[in-house]
Amino acid sequence: MEHRVVCRRHGVTWEDAIVQAILQVSGGYPALLRAVCEAYTLGVAIELADLLEAPPVQSRLAEFWSDQPDELELQRSRLLNVPLLVASRPARLVEAHLTAKEQLLLDYLHAHPDQVCDKDDLIRAVWPEDRVFREGVRDDSLAQVVRRLREKIEIDPSTPRLIRTVPGRGYTFRD
Repeated sequence: MEHRVVCRRHGVTWEDAIVQAILQVSGGYPALLRAVCEAYTLGVAIELADLLEAPPVQSRLAEFWSDQPDELELQRSRLLNVPLLVASRPARLVEAHLTAKEQLLLDYLHAHPDQVCDKDDLIRAVWPEDRVFREGVRDDSLAQVVRRLREKIEIDPSTPRLIRTVPGRGYTFRD
């Protein structure tokens, strides 16, 4: 088993609970199993959010998704419920399902990846009409459009990975 190879290589032993947690989060999928083991030896906690930020795991996930497996392939390979794959699955967005405001927001965020997008800039991008300057658009209107967009493009909108809130400032977008 892969975890034994990693343990031997690093001269460590892991408790059964750790091994089970590694197997559970990786689904036993060899490349992910190896990546999670590598991340754990680097001190990364066996928590989904932490592992998704770990470079060894990110590389394996990027490699996996670069093949763009479809739903049937994932189902046949029995990988549909692997926690790391579920949490990292790219959004397959059908833009026809977006409202005009959601599309404007997404376009602006796409144009500014990994940058803090100020609320005022987002409001101007989403509501370019003159009424923004006459009547103003409140932050809660922006928050509602962000929430609706998250529901359409995030795997788990309650713990967003693509559109993140920067308290008091705005939002960031990870493409």
